[in-house]
This record gives sequence, structure tokens and C-alpha cells, in this order.
Amino acid sequence: MKSCFLCEPGWDDPTWPTPAKGKFLTTAFIIRLLLLFLGWAAPNRGFAQVALPASPLAQVQALHLPAALDQPVAVYYVPGYETRALALRHLMQEVKTFYQQQLQLDVPFSLAVLDSARWTSIYSEQGRPFYGVPWVSKKPYVAFLPATGGRINEQLAAVEEKRRANPKKPVDSRRFAYGGTKLGVPDLIGIHELGHAYTDAYGINLQVAWLRELVATYFCYAYLRQQLPPQAAGWEAANHLFYRNVKPTYTSLADFDRLYFGVGPDNYGWYQAYFQQQVEHVYREQGLGFLRALPHAFPMSEPPVTDGEEALTRVEKICPGFRAWAAAGKGAAPQTGKN
Repeated sequence: MKSCFLCEPGWDDPTWPTPAKGKFLTTAFIIRLLLLFLGWAAPNRGFAQVALPASPLAQVQALHLPAALDQPVAVYYVPGYETRALALRHLMQEVKTFYQQQLQLDVPFSLAVLDSARWTSIYSEQGRPFYGVPWVSKKPYVAFLPATGGRINEQLAAVEEKRRANPKKPVDSRRFAYGGTKLGVPDLIGIHELGHAYTDAYGINLQVAWLRELVATYFCYAYLRQQLPPQAAGWEAANHLFYRNVKPTYTSLADFDRLYFGVGPDNYGWYQAYFQQQVEHVYREQGLGFLRALPHAFPMSEPPVTDGEEALTRVEKICPGFRAWAAAGKGAAPQTGKN
């Protein structure tokens, strides 16, 4: 019996019909030729490889910006904003220390304080958020904060303009004195964004959009309440301002899970303010105990929870009142996959 590298053993078996031999030989020849070509030619002939985007941290480092690397939290910043960048780093290092002490949770991360041009040059799997909307990358974690201005401040200004008919002047919620400089709501949102990294690092195995956002806000608010009460009051005021003065198109948890950023900027801000309401209630009841309970309710030893109804059931067991809150916000228990 003969065989060759292009033919299967037993190919010359006389019982095989001739037409079948022809079809088989053609197919086998093409397949093996392709395998030989791909296995030998591609790595040795310099064929172009598909380049995957570098991590956001590598992209920031490639900008060759000034940087302060002498502390546990490295910060990269655009020229002219060193004072702001160092104040932000000081704040975020205090957040880091707080959760090391309270939850024995050490999450390495860096900061990038960018202007509009450099902000929009960074690519991530999450896309490119509008300038001025803080965000955090996947590992290695980088928290991105605006050097100045941006979408959040514009939204707050617009909402405050709508509110001016109300004679009762609220707390100025946009700027707070801190560390010799002034920080705004976008800077505090930076703590919320770090909350997403802390959620994963703490072993909270959760893939339900509304609850991930609520938990990230909880990390932010718990720190502010315990360490920076004046900023906590300003954070509350900013969120309450949004909740009372934005007319949302979407209000249910199911809609948020289905559309996420697709609800639109103002409606998204309304949802975040809606989550803040429940965060305040739960924090008054349980403090950091709520965060400590979450890894047990959503353990890494199980598949991640992706169903909104199941997520609501589990947090209701930790702190009764979640279902009532969902219903009050016109958000009947979310049903995954429902439109």
C-alpha cells in the first residue's frame, strides 16, 4: 500500500471509485497545501500581523507626558496641570489607603490627567468616552480624569440653569476645596470609576449593569462619608440636583441593563442619581457591611450573575428595600433580555 504527504494512506485501494478519488485528491491537496503554506510561509516571509491595540497604560506612557512616579499611585499629566494632578493623586492615594485598611483590599492603579486632544487619542475596549467623563481601564488599571472642563461640568451647568426658577439656592455642588486646590464633581466621579476596579478586585462576581454602577458608587460614597464629609454633602447635592431636574425617557432598571450608555447623557446622569438615592439609604443601614457582604452574595466560585432579577433578589437579602426602591423608580424587577 502506498502513501504520500498529499494523499491518505490506502489511497491506491482499487475499491475506491475513480470520481471519488478525483474529488478527494483535489480537496486534500488544497487543504494540505494551505496548511503547509500557513505553517511555513507566514512566520518566515514577513507577512503583516494584525496589531492589537496597546493597553491604555502603554498608550499613556507613549505620550511622553510629565509624570510623578515616586508614590504608590503614578500620575501622568499634561504640561501646566502639575498642581491639579498631584492633588488628584493625593486624593486617590487616600482612597487606596482607606480600602487597604478597611477591607484589606490593595488595588494597583495609575492616574492620567489629560486634555481633550490626548484624551481622544486613547483607545480602549470600552470605546472613547466624551472628554470630561472620567473612566477606568481594565488591567493594568488607569483612571482617566480631565485636566479641565468637559462634559460633566457642562451637564451640571445646564441642569443648574433649569433649576434657577427655584428660589431656594442649593449647595454649590460643582467645586470643593481640597488639598490646596479645588476639585469638582468629575474628580469625585473618578473615585466612582475606581470603584469598578475595586468591585472586581474584591471578588464581586457580577455582570449586571445597574448593580455594577450602584456598587461603584457605594465604594465612592462610603469613602467620602467616612473621610471627607463636606465632599460627601456636595456629592449628594449634585446627584439630587440631577434627579430632580432631569426628565428621563427611561426609568426602569431593565431599560438601563438593555441600553446602558444608549439611554443618552442626561438620562444616564439621572440613573446615576437614582442609584445614589439607594446607596445613601443602604449606607445609613449598613455602612461598609454592605460591601463586605457582596463577595458572599456574588462569589467568584460561581458563574457571574448576569440576570437582573437574580441580582435584585440577592441584594434584597443583604438589605431589604431594594425591590421597593426599584418599584418606586418605575423600575419593576429587571428582566434580562426583555425590551
